[in-house]
Amino acid sequence: MAEQQRAVAALAAEVNAITAAVTGAAEQDFTRPTRCHGWTVKDLLLHLLRDAYWALVVFATPTQAPADVDFVSYWRTFDPADTAQHEANERATRLAASAYRTGAGLAAEWQEAAAAALRVAAAARPGTRVATQGHVLEVDDFIVTLVAEVTIHGLDMAPGLGRAGWASEEGLALTHATVVGLLGREVPAELGWDKVRLVLKLTGRAPLTDGERAMLGTIQDRLPVLG
Repeated sequence: MAEQQRAVAALAAEVNAITAAVTGAAEQDFTRPTRCHGWTVKDLLLHLLRDAYWALVVFATPTQAPADVDFVSYWRTFDPADTAQHEANERATRLAASAYRTGAGLAAEWQEAAAAALRVAAAARPGTRVATQGHVLEVDDFIVTLVAEVTIHGLDMAPGLGRAGWASEEGLALTHATVVGLLGREVPAELGWDKVRLVLKLTGRAPLTDGERAMLGTIQDRLPVLG
């Protein structure tokens, strides 16, 4: 129960930070690039909007089947090296985002859908399981996957809006646990990475220096752990 409440609080912090960042943003800000290859702020916000709608579907899809993935192994079902799939998704997202006449209109829809998803997450009964994409998760694990998604994409969006990353302490903690879990081990302490830098490095959003590659050794072959 306490872990689920922690995850819901982290999700609320990250979602509300994105809402605050895009509400009232100048229209030209929505056209600026993000850390997501090929996506503007508007494209990325459309992706997040789809996530909010998808989350509502998942919360409404309870199951009695046993969980077969948790908040870490769930992500292993997606191959970050599948460039053809990623490129197709990038194109489809750009096309869908272009259908919105203004970024402000998209931001208003995001605010409404994201608030609804937060209310449903907060009301989720502990111990239930949900089904999505051919897998079953405990509902608290599913909420943590949402936290990782919005925390990382908040870090992606911030530079495009001319802002420092707004990731919350709890959002970063759960996202850190996710990416380190996917890596399968802690990174060498000598790297001196804080949680933000670690997330950016392990997900391929910040390039590795020669010195970092030397310290990581064969660990770098597992990167990026998320696309």
